[in-house]
Amino acid sequence: MSKVSVIIPNYNHAQFLPKRIESVINQTYGDIEVIILDDCSTDNSQEIIEKYAANDNRIVKHYNTVNTGSPFKQWKKGINLAKGEFVWIAESDDYADVTLLGKLIAAMQQNPDAGVAYCQSNFVNANGVVVGNHLENLSVLHPTMWQSDFCMDGNEVLARFMPIINVIPNVGAALFRRNLVKKIHWDNLFHYKLGGDRYFWIQVLNKEKLCFVAQSLNFFRVHPDTQRNQYLHSITYLNEVKDNIKTICSLVKVSRVSKTKAIRQWLRYFRNSTQNQSKGKLMHYVKSFFIFTSLVTIYLK
Repeated sequence: MSKVSVIIPNYNHAQFLPKRIESVINQTYGDIEVIILDDCSTDNSQEIIEKYAANDNRIVKHYNTVNTGSPFKQWKKGINLAKGEFVWIAESDDYADVTLLGKLIAAMQQNPDAGVAYCQSNFVNANGVVVGNHLENLSVLHPTMWQSDFCMDGNEVLARFMPIINVIPNVGAALFRRNLVKKIHWDNLFHYKLGGDRYFWIQVLNKEKLCFVAQSLNFFRVHPDTQRNQYLHSITYLNEVKDNIKTICSLVKVSRVSKTKAIRQWLRYFRNSTQNQSKGKLMHYVKSFFIFTSLVTIYLK
């Protein structure tokens, strides 16, 4: 049995797929199985997958005959196929430093009661140029905490930080124990467009321990064609945020300090959301306002 099951869910990312696959198969930690899923790509993704699978017996491939329309359905399919103790979901348009797995495994070994370990992420454009780092966002939560490695109770992470921002912005930065997926309410997750990753981590981190590696070993694409960019300033995403906050508040007690920070953070987001909406701006503003006030109501309970 391989220690780590690496799942690469792909849809029309032929442009980025070779770099992603190579960043997986060249990891310094080699006790892996690689499960590549293709969701009916219309580009030459499957040709690329066939080439790599023919040259590396750690790779198994699965092609859908009907497009699922959901990355989270692909996550579930990959996890169901996985045999490893740990799972790394390596999204097909991103890539990683070759030491990522080794350093996350080391963090888990040093903290055997941890359920999740993740590293810092660089943001890169379509050309692979670094355009930012998640540390800039995390500084809103604490000015220095994410500059060093640490381990923390998952419920503390949920209570202090997750109502404000998603501390794990990209699943490709994280390694988690496969047995934790029994906590996931998959039918609920499948309804999400953009907020599903936060919902996933809320479920996984509840009553688990989280380890963080401060090195930027994950490279997260922020090119215009991502689903993230399509939904970031949408009513759909705002509603998903509201649902996630309700879930967090049902699981843990969120302090007044964290609630205040969260309201300020989402007020900034609300302003940016309405400013970035060019079509139907008045209706978008009205809908956003009602969602934001619902968020505030949740926080103030």
